Amino acid sequence: MARREIVQDRVTSDINQMLESTLSIVGTKYKSVDKQLQDLRKLSGRSQDVIEHMLTKTRDEQAGYLKNVNDFQTSRRIFKQQSAKLRATINLRRLEKAIDNTRNSMEGNWTTHGLKINMQTLFDQLQGDMQRVVEESERTRKLMRGIYKKFQNLYDLAPIQSRRCSRSCPTGWTWRCSTRKPRYSARARSPP
Repeated sequence: MARREIVQDRVTSDINQMLESTLSIVGTKYKSVDKQLQDLRKLSGRSQDVIEHMLTKTRDEQAGYLKNVNDFQTSRRIFKQQSAKLRATINLRRLEKAIDNTRNSMEGNWTTHGLKINMQTLFDQLQGDMQRVVEESERTRKLMRGIYKKFQNLYDLAPIQSRRCSRSCPTGWTWRCSTRKPRYSARARSPP
């Protein structure tokens, strides 16, 4: 549950930063367009050509603004879908079921070999599950960076750095994520 919350908090934090930056820029653009409309109203007594030129310019800017808002909404929807996939990958019920199944299988085994096979099966399943979590997390991170880079280039936003993760658990296993190539690495500590 803690890993899921960590990943969810990280993703939420990063997207909130992106949303705040984008909304600030969109608000500034809106004020700029509103000011131009007020200028047009002041020019009502001036040359028709100037008014038409400013109207065309304002309509073009408004169309660009609406396109950017639509792009933002589309990016937001895609990001929500990817985040939902990530949350679905972190399935605690599946983990609990695998542990329960292994425990039940182990209770029926009387040999060390049988116990070893059951434990290996559990660890293989857990390794596969963690690999899928790392891969989905990497996809989500890449998607978020792509969306942010698009808006960063469009609005000249400051770059953000996503954090890499490295978590250790009390059992001695270390899970590591890499931003270059998603992979799983488990390393047991030597006994004291």
